[in-house]
Amino acid sequence: MNLIMANNKLHKVKIRQKGEKLYLRASLPDKNNQSQVYQQYDIKTGLPPTSEGIKIAYARAQKLESDLFLGVFNWSDWGVKSELETQIKELTIEEAIAGFENNYWETRPKTVTKESTLKNDYLSLFLRLPQNEILTEKILKDFLVSFTPNTRQREKAYISLKALGKWANLELKDWSKLKTNYEADSDRYIPSDKEIIETREKIKNPAWQWIYGMMAAYGLRNHEVFHLDLSEMPIIKVLPTTKTKERLVFPLPDNWMEEWDLKNAIIPEIKLDRANRDIGGVVSKAFKRENIGFVPYSLRDAYAIRGAVLGIDSAIMAKWMGHSLTVHQKDYQKYIDKETHQRIWENVTRENLGKN
Repeated sequence: MNLIMANNKLHKVKIRQKGEKLYLRASLPDKNNQSQVYQQYDIKTGLPPTSEGIKIAYARAQKLESDLFLGVFNWSDWGVKSELETQIKELTIEEAIAGFENNYWETRPKTVTKESTLKNDYLSLFLRLPQNEILTEKILKDFLVSFTPNTRQREKAYISLKALGKWANLELKDWSKLKTNYEADSDRYIPSDKEIIETREKIKNPAWQWIYGMMAAYGLRNHEVFHLDLSEMPIIKVLPTTKTKERLVFPLPDNWMEEWDLKNAIIPEIKLDRANRDIGGVVSKAFKRENIGFVPYSLRDAYAIRGAVLGIDSAIMAKWMGHSLTVHQKDYQKYIDKETHQRIWENVTRENLGKN
């Protein structure tokens, strides 16, 4: 189901996409006093504009239409509460965690990956808090600042603890400065194209050789190589069962796809009905077992650098790689060393001379 199909079946409500989220649009009573003066409002769903997200949003739109037809619509049923209801209720941390978990599944499809994210990124951290104490902003803040500033651990704790605090309607004063500035490790070894080619030839297992080739040619994340649509190669489609939404990816350089016969997929037989991070771990172990000499993400970094050398716009490369332009510029541009900058300069100079 897509947005057009869903909206054609609706009458009083429409589903709209704003950014990367879906909203329900309808003429509703005033938010503040629940009066009968109607105006257009958007109701957040928290859902992504994927096929699964649209299905869930459509079901909620039907419920909203039913409430409007029956005259029983109430803002409190849709996440907008009265002043009395929005007063902070004292909850123990254990109670707050349970409520947070329930709310988490109200806006997401229950998949293996989502379950893994909840467990590893949120619950594992929350369970380190004093479970029987009343949840307060101070407890969350004290726990957050116990993590070393400018580290990945601090950044992850900031995101998770802030989410719990917002769910509990806590006033998180000046929290933005507590995140600090984390930058990914810039010392990761990046192999040259020559080394990538030579290393591939040493891999004895044909299935893992194919995996390696796909990751090198398309800059894929570890788990993404197991979630692909190859029907239109050399262009491939990363499926929405991965970390990011569905996207198209192009090979760099394009000749690797032909030379390595990547159309002939030989996929290792591994267990796929588990979290993406677990699938990614299998790939990392395989790289060690095959004595690759560098981690899988080095191939992704090399892909990003290759795109820069070829003069491909950063916004395009960010889309191909499935992350934001900000992430691309922050986490990948720093890998472009002096030699790479010189190669970019030589390419641009050569092109400009050819035009004169």
